[in-house]
Amino acid sequence: MSAGTYYPYRLAVLRHYGYSANKPWCIDYAAYDVETGALRRKRLFAFNNVVDVGKRRAYAERLVAEINEQLKAGYHFDEGKRRDQEYAGSLRVSSGFVDVEAALRMALEVKRGVLYGRSWRDYCCDVNRFCLYMDGLGLLHESVRALDEARALAYADYMSGVEGLANKTINCRVGVLKTLTGELVRRGVVSANVWCAVPHRKEVKRARHVAYSVDELGRIRRALCGGDRRLWWMCQFIFYSLMRPEEVRSLRWRDVDLAAGQVYVCAMESKVKVERYVEVTSGLRAVLEEMGAGAHDAEDYLFPALGGDARRRCGRNTYAGLWRAAREGLGLSECHTLYAFKHTGNVMAYRAGVGIEALMRQNGHSDISTTMVYLRSLGLLRNDDYRSKMDGVII
Repeated sequence: MSAGTYYPYRLAVLRHYGYSANKPWCIDYAAYDVETGALRRKRLFAFNNVVDVGKRRAYAERLVAEINEQLKAGYHFDEGKRRDQEYAGSLRVSSGFVDVEAALRMALEVKRGVLYGRSWRDYCCDVNRFCLYMDGLGLLHESVRALDEARALAYADYMSGVEGLANKTINCRVGVLKTLTGELVRRGVVSANVWCAVPHRKEVKRARHVAYSVDELGRIRRALCGGDRRLWWMCQFIFYSLMRPEEVRSLRWRDVDLAAGQVYVCAMESKVKVERYVEVTSGLRAVLEEMGAGAHDAEDYLFPALGGDARRRCGRNTYAGLWRAAREGLGLSECHTLYAFKHTGNVMAYRAGVGIEALMRQNGHSDISTTMVYLRSLGLLRNDDYRSKMDGVII
């Protein structure tokens, strides 16, 4: 905003219904939206997590004063910066009371626009679990500044000793809380990230998503081609495109350009949140043609809901469930997952001579080191030069 620029606004007011403890209060204000050229109303409710009415009133009144100060200084809605600006007033607190739950909920809002689907749900669940733990100790509505390293370590020990969680799960939950607390540190709500004190626990690697052998692929093809071919199309699509099942289920026919030989994957549906184009090989082209490429409306999903509504994509676990049923009939293990067709495609591509950089782009990896780790986990990267030259060296 340039100096002296004026934006219209409506001052924030606290609607408290007589400071009732039985009704949710809200902070109501309106700021100028540069996208629409009009005032946009905003209501805040997060501070209702403060159960004590006196503390809630004091906290809310401080928020009202700070929001109004920002409105008078030119605060406005700008879609590109909306998230950070909207919550700066509630998170940038140098002193005063912010309880544990309110701080984490507001930090969640900061992450809302960069987390999608399963990641967002996981973040919310992990925050809910920690809040339940703190509530059981009577600490949920204490100041977030009182949360120290000892409490963070105690929570990790609780997950291990009482809940009996695996180290990988504990690392993931601590990682979520560490990320959210990092947002609080950047906004001055807390001075340090207490979760940095929790050591990373050693994880036991389990064999999952193994690649299929040529014999297994033959058995799968014969079994699936004899009935409803949609499951086989899904398996083939993952194999040829190296896309993740979640990415495949999000595709519409508008994303397929057979003339250019590419399939578009939007950033919102990508695990790495980066848009990319997947190359269409002859194998994938044959699958798309068999699925009826060119005969569908552009807005139809490639893999719609099984009920027949082409404008509604299939459920998150629809094809995984179909595959598990087929897998049991084939006598394959639990390690033979739907996702494993992606691993199989990578293995065969690498053995066919496809370079690491090309695999990186097709997989949607933003860093080639990720692809290196991925291929190594599949047992593909071996030090053949050392072995071949040292085979004859004996002491």
